[in-house]
Amino acid sequence: MAKYWKPGEIVVEIAMRNNGYHMLSSFGSEAKFRGRWSNRNLKEITSGQAPDMTRLPDLPGICIALDVKGRLLRAVDPLGFPENAETLKYAVGILKASNFGEMGPWPTSVKQALTDTEIKSALWEMFQMVENGSAMVVSGDMPSREHILKEMPGELQIRWTQQFNVIKNAFDSPYATPEEIDKLMAGPATGIEYEPWRQRDRGPAPMTVG
Repeated sequence: MAKYWKPGEIVVEIAMRNNGYHMLSSFGSEAKFRGRWSNRNLKEITSGQAPDMTRLPDLPGICIALDVKGRLLRAVDPLGFPENAETLKYAVGILKASNFGEMGPWPTSVKQALTDTEIKSALWEMFQMVENGSAMVVSGDMPSREHILKEMPGELQIRWTQQFNVIKNAFDSPYATPEEIDKLMAGPATGIEYEPWRQRDRGPAPMTVG
């Protein structure tokens, strides 16, 4: 996958322990993205209520790519890469047989001309995902906690999803205070896994296998 990432981009692949989705508030309050699918994570399949998921191949999760210098944030589905065409075709065949309808790779989401605050907040969100085991770095180098929180310009934005769960004034201020930054510096990562929310209408249904 390396050829799909720009030099200097920091890229993480969502890889939840339960084959699930991850909320990413950097793309909006209702944005959720598919994680890596692995049969090793399957615990139980109820006959008659789900397709034969054990027949699915391992599938890559959505990749979040941040170009700090280029001020660009992308969410890219590797299932749309040419080398994954056969894997996608096989997986879609299994799911179509279970009447899941038309499916395909998720459309790429892009945010351009990011502010310093948006870059800092997106990178902190990515850092949390990696540290709490919800994602893995696939390209570039993830900066340290101290670099993101203390050295990068911009504010750390607090979103109403309460992803920064050590922060108490989420409804009073959009940004973390110096005291709250110190709490985050103490660790561990404060990201949490969310229940799946309804995806906004984005046209053809994306591949949903988790």
